[in-house]
Amino acid sequence: MLKNIYAILLVFTMSVNQLSANEINWNNRIDVAIEKAKYTQTPILVFVYSNTCHYCAKAIKDFDDDDLKSILSDENKITLVAVNVNDTKQLQKYDLEINMYPTYFLLSSGGRKISKPLEGYLELSNLKMILRQTMQWYVGDVAKWYNENSSKN
Repeated sequence: MLKNIYAILLVFTMSVNQLSANEINWNNRIDVAIEKAKYTQTPILVFVYSNTCHYCAKAIKDFDDDDLKSILSDENKITLVAVNVNDTKQLQKYDLEINMYPTYFLLSSGGRKISKPLEGYLELSNLKMILRQTMQWYVGDVAKWYNENSSKN
């Protein structure tokens, strides 16, 4: 009987740990995300949204996809920040020009743009592909070189 209780507790603990492991931790300030990314040497995904945008709501629902959660929940591979389009001070400070919603920016760990903005709703499969490729590319020497040699856009 005691073995069964321990087995149940073990399975429950593993399930809770797996759930928390797949939670997405969004920052809401770019400066905080940059400091975190500098420490972890990870790229930054900035997701800019509007509360009144249908496609932003659709994109936000996509973040509930288990596969996407597993990609984004590893804080040692990517740093995340979500910014409301009305937060103009943050967007202007980091020269993030918004032409449509939602918009995704990929930044180096130093806060420099590493791609053109990804504008509009991205199909879930495309978003996952872009994120996987970015995280695979952004490792070791590439990140170090980019942070040291790239001029701020």
